[in-house]
Formats: sequence, C-alpha cells, structure tokens
Amino acid sequence: MQYLLLFLGLISLTAISEDDLLECSTQMIQVMKPMHPDTTYQGFATVRFDIDANGNLKNIKSIRSECAVGRDNDEKIILKKCPFFKSNSVNAARYIKFKPPIDSNGNSCEISNRTFEYKFSLYNIELEYDDFLIRGDFDKKDNSMLKEDPRITQDEIRLAPPDLTSKASAIENAKP
Repeated sequence: MQYLLLFLGLISLTAISEDDLLECSTQMIQVMKPMHPDTTYQGFATVRFDIDANGNLKNIKSIRSECAVGRDNDEKIILKKCPFFKSNSVNAARYIKFKPPIDSNGNSCEISNRTFEYKFSLYNIELEYDDFLIRGDFDKKDNSMLKEDPRITQDEIRLAPPDLTSKASAIENAKP
C-alpha cells in the first residue's frame, strides 16, 4: 500500500512538472510611445509587468531608469541611475496590448515578469540602440568618432546641433 501511494505521488509530481514546462507565449500588437519628461536628459526606462489571459497588462512597475550623462574615453555613452523616465514609461506601458497568450498545447495562459524598455531621446534622428547624440558632442574639439559622423561634421566643418523634437516623444526600442 505504501509503495502504491509513493508511486501515485511521484506520478502526480511528474504531471505538475510537465504542465509547468509548457511555454506560454504571445505577441505584442500595440505600444504607445511616451512623452519625453521635462528634462534635458536622455536615457532608458524599463518596465516590468504581467500579461493576463486576455493580453492585458497588470502589475506594471518601473524597475530601471538611467540617464545618458556623457561619454567615456572610448566614446561610449555613460549611463547613471535617474528618476526622470519612470512615470512616463509606466503611463505609456498601460497602453501596451498583447494577443491573448497561449501555451504550446494551445491553452490560454498568463505570463509573469515580462519587461519592455523605452528609449528617450531629445533628437529626432536614427542612432544605434544604445547611443545618444548629446550636446557635449558638439562642444568637443578633438573627437575622432565625431569627426566621421555626418550628423556633426561635413567636409571637416562642425555643424550646429540638430533641432530638438517638439516636446520630444520617446523612441520605442524593444531589445530582442
């Protein structure tokens, strides 16, 4: 009798483990670009949320906000923790919509702890995902990377900074 109970217990644990391994997936169908806050900083904000069985978000929280504060000796952007982008990213995330999630068997499911990252840029130009055009770039006299950048230098003549976007709206970039 004890062996039968032990055997049934092991079978039920195995069944639970298989259910837990079914991958729940979905696809984003709507995203809102947040407004840039009243600051001259640029940077990133990351929100974390859960997706319910209907594809709606719940438990939205800002988990990171970083500002671009300059460049290092290798011309890479230096990021520093800052609070400026948290509330705007959470407000925009309320409008994210997903298709209803399903598991690998086609059953409805929920997804926990999904993240999305917003990029806040003051300039309306295309850049690498982790780069920004910062005002200090135009002030540096000896900057090898920027001498070759057509947004800043043409025919070895330093250009004026590009116009700021009107109340710069954020550029949505999701990291793969």
